[in-house]
Amino acid sequence: MKALVMRAPGEYGVEDVKKPVPGFQEVLVKMHSVAICGSDPPLLAGASWKDGLPS
Repeated sequence: MKALVMRAPGEYGVEDVKKPVPGFQEVLVKMHSVAICGSDPPLLAGASWKDGLPS
């Protein structure tokens, strides 16, 4: 399956990864679409959290 894998701040990409196996009382959910939050780009670029917001 494909997943966004972040190796380090600013270093990420879509990679093929092994499909996870759900554990006890867990479920595996099939995604049909995804979106990002406005706080995601700074975090992917390496920002840290301060007072609940990326800084």
